[in-house]
Amino acid sequence: MIVHEALRKIRLLSRIIPQNGAWGENRATLTRALMDQFERQTRERLDACLAELNRIRPATLLREDILGRTLDFRTGLSYFERTLELYHRLSRRDLDLVSLARLENITDDAETTVDQFRKILSFTGEDVENPGDARDLLIKDVRDSFERISTNVGIVLSVESPFALNARLELRARGLSRAVRVRMRIKSENTG
Repeated sequence: MIVHEALRKIRLLSRIIPQNGAWGENRATLTRALMDQFERQTRERLDACLAELNRIRPATLLREDILGRTLDFRTGLSYFERTLELYHRLSRRDLDLVSLARLENITDDAETTVDQFRKILSFTGEDVENPGDARDLLIKDVRDSFERISTNVGIVLSVESPFALNARLELRARGLSRAVRVRMRIKSENTG
């Protein structure tokens, strides 16, 4: 959503700034600066969400000590664990090469997840007509968000970073080189 707003502003500015001569260069520079600023803000938002999600432990979301066994969030524990695990894994990845559009989707999902967990952590069951139904709705929100989150985050987690790929290929090449040298030595010993 925010990406669309930023692009709308860039299009608006591009109509205001003339496109000929030196202004054309300024227009491109301004557009790039706005996109860089937007990307930096998106990364900062994501970093803040990931830091908060990394501090949350699934057991703290149960809230049994405050709500009792009849109203705790135990039935949502597996949903909480799998969602937090995705974000924990994501926080250990290098996200520098992730496209801005995908980064924005992941950031929106992370902000939604943080909001969901904040609601669970502040849930008291008071001021609602049916606390059990309200609790179940909070669990359902986390459960139903997982497919969308896992699609966006899963793509990033499944792609090996270029640095890790290069390191793995280099190790494989060294191993092959070593194996060829050993075979050549064995062959020369057998023929000599």
